[in-house]
Amino acid sequence: MPLGRPTKYEGDATVLRTREYFFDSVLTAGDNIPSIEGLAVYLDVNKSTIYEWKDKNVDFSNAIKNGEAHQARALINLMTDKERFTAGSIFVAKNILGWSDKKDIVVDHNITAFEVLADED
Repeated sequence: MPLGRPTKYEGDATVLRTREYFFDSVLTAGDNIPSIEGLAVYLDVNKSTIYEWKDKNVDFSNAIKNGEAHQARALINLMTDKERFTAGSIFVAKNILGWSDKKDIVVDHNITAFEVLADED
């Protein structure tokens, strides 16, 4: 006999509710930007449960991946709206979308002490 509570995962119904949440989180849950945390609250489960379901259910995993695209769209729309844009939008985008201010520059050149000395002449 399995331990713990029975799962709240209801197959297609859970996938549908997940898609609805990410498609329009403002209407479904009052969230300006959809998130995994918001989805967990909306589905009345822990955030860790969302990740467990994602690992075990292909359709749910696909709904989450599609939802992340809606999340990115909502963030970009927020950041390009002069009326609603705040500095916090950049912070959220950096954390959720992985955006960064830094530029990685790779220098692939070796220089020897002899070259440095030769340049001084």
